[in-house]
Amino acid sequence: MTHRSTGLWILVASILVGVTAQASSQINVRDFGAVGDGRTDDTEAIRQAFAESLLSTNMQLYPGTAYWQILRPVVFPHGHYLVSEPIGITNTTIRGEGAVIEQTSPDKPLFQISAAWRMRISGLTFLGGKHHLLLHNDNIDTGQIVISDCRFYGSSDASVDIAVQSTMTTIRDCIWVHCMQAVRHRGDQLMLSDSWINTHIAMEDKAAIEQRAGRMTVDNVCGVPFVSGSDQRWIDNGESSEWLTCKQTRFGGEWGGFTPVVNHAPLRGPWLGTMLLIEDSLICSLGNARRKCAVHCEKVPNSLVVRDCNVYVPEVLAGPDLAPEETLHGWQGSRLHFDVRDNMNALRPPLPEWVTLGEPRWGGEKPEGEKGG
Repeated sequence: MTHRSTGLWILVASILVGVTAQASSQINVRDFGAVGDGRTDDTEAIRQAFAESLLSTNMQLYPGTAYWQILRPVVFPHGHYLVSEPIGITNTTIRGEGAVIEQTSPDKPLFQISAAWRMRISGLTFLGGKHHLLLHNDNIDTGQIVISDCRFYGSSDASVDIAVQSTMTTIRDCIWVHCMQAVRHRGDQLMLSDSWINTHIAMEDKAAIEQRAGRMTVDNVCGVPFVSGSDQRWIDNGESSEWLTCKQTRFGGEWGGFTPVVNHAPLRGPWLGTMLLIEDSLICSLGNARRKCAVHCEKVPNSLVVRDCNVYVPEVLAGPDLAPEETLHGWQGSRLHFDVRDNMNALRPPLPEWVTLGEPRWGGEKPEGEKGG
């Protein structure tokens, strides 16, 4: 055998070893019987793949700190996979390669994760079902969940339902089409960015996004509404929410659009206040006759800022049951901050008396260096 032939065999052997090592480092659902032909129910095969992922996961406690883990990703090759029951999952990485997963039962979730901690979910298209991703944990420290490059279609409830503590969740580069709701968040922190949301025509008297607890940042999101004429909103900022930030977001005006934010987060103190910021965004809400504004306040937050936006409606309106003169009584100093300014608004309607147009208002003595009256 010549040196050239020997070298060729060594090269081929190295490639085969590399391919084998790569195959063994991940779990392919097809190896467990999943077909992905759009006709076969792959529920049990997919469950077996995730069971294998759980068995092969190695977690150890780093001395004096938190756990680290070694896991094998679960991979969905190109195909259309049908499931008829929820798929229970523990911590792992889930990766799609041009794969579609469809829940054929509209009242059941697709992926149900009861101890979501450190996860990566990417490259998948989800169809049907009640929830596409149902994530929950019981306050597991140092958690991080990343959902990226996914597409979500036609959920009958919130497509991505998040209830995780001591966990940062990131959703980026995703698309929602005709889901009854896009995201429901109850957790410490959520970043939703670089995504597209197209609401469902049957969504009535609810919000496309529910921010129920913790902090949420919405950045560079394009919203395209289907307007029904009911009390539709983009974001409900709930009573337990701490901080909502919306930047470079399109609250679209198709069919008049609907209300960007309805605020239910009340004044808090003495240490942690509630904050709401909309900045550098397009705001349209003529399609919601009840709430034609950028922010509709059912409660007054500690800080409310709307600035540098293109606004076709009043920036802020107060709910009919809100009595701000009573609500604000006794609050002083930097515990209150209302700032509505530098918006392009042809209407320039009157604002609630507790919001000062043009510069911040402080609810007591101005901090040193503040100007204006």
